[in-house]
This record gives sequence, structure tokens and C-alpha cells, in this order.
Amino acid sequence: MGKFLTELQVKEVSRGGLFRRARYQLTAPLIYRSSTVGLIVVDECALTDFDSTPRIPIFYMLLGNRGKAPATIHDQLYDPPHERISGTGLTVDRATADKVLRGATYECLRIPEPETVLDSIINIACLGVAWAIWFGVRLGGWSHWK
Repeated sequence: MGKFLTELQVKEVSRGGLFRRARYQLTAPLIYRSSTVGLIVVDECALTDFDSTPRIPIFYMLLGNRGKAPATIHDQLYDPPHERISGTGLTVDRATADKVLRGATYECLRIPEPETVLDSIINIACLGVAWAIWFGVRLGGWSHWK
């Protein structure tokens, strides 16, 4: 897990279509403090397509578009040179990048201070979604690791 220190701010730079995803450019840095790897900074002007969940109706309905900020962090960690903080030389491997995605997704979806039993049940469901996304990325992400 971790905490987003800034909010995601993007502008669309290319529209998606039937067979391609839209691309977005950050207009301000996105900063995430990961309990796994420390501070991650996605620089202003970085490009992202958010998540790559297959557009298979049931999968996308359950897991797609669940966290644009976590997906942006994940894109940063997947692109060479795999630095968590630009210019430091501190790198992560694919398994660690996927673990960061899981934690950031849960952080993005969960209710921070649950007050009721329903809130706690929702948080359990959010944890399940984060693990399912992690599982999908572990299965299919190898082809995107550069």
C-alpha cells in the first residue's frame, strides 16, 4: 500500500478507437509514496494509456478502469529504465512493479476510515479487485515489460 501525495492531472493527446487506446499526457507530476519501494514520481509530460484490461465485456466490467492513477504509476515502472525516481538509478523488477500496482489500486478504491460493517465489506471487495488486477497483470503483463 501507500499514499498518493498529488492528484492525477492529464490531458488527452490522442483519441482511442476500436483497436487502439487513447493516450494521455500528465500536466503535473504524479507522486506516490509506496510502502514497497518508496517515493515514485511520474514526471509532468509523461504519457500513459491507463490500464490495459482486455475489452472482454465481463472482465472489463469488473476490473477495467478501476484506477487511473495506479495505472499511471504502473506505466512509469514498466517503461525503461524502470526507475522509481527519475535520475536516481534505483530500479524495480516486474514483480515489484506489479506489487506496487496492487497496493496503489487498493489505496485508490478503498474507504479510508470505514465506519460501518458495510464499509468494511466494501473494503474487502476492493482488496479482491486489487488482487484480481494484480493476477491479470502477472498473467499478461510480461509482453509489455520492456
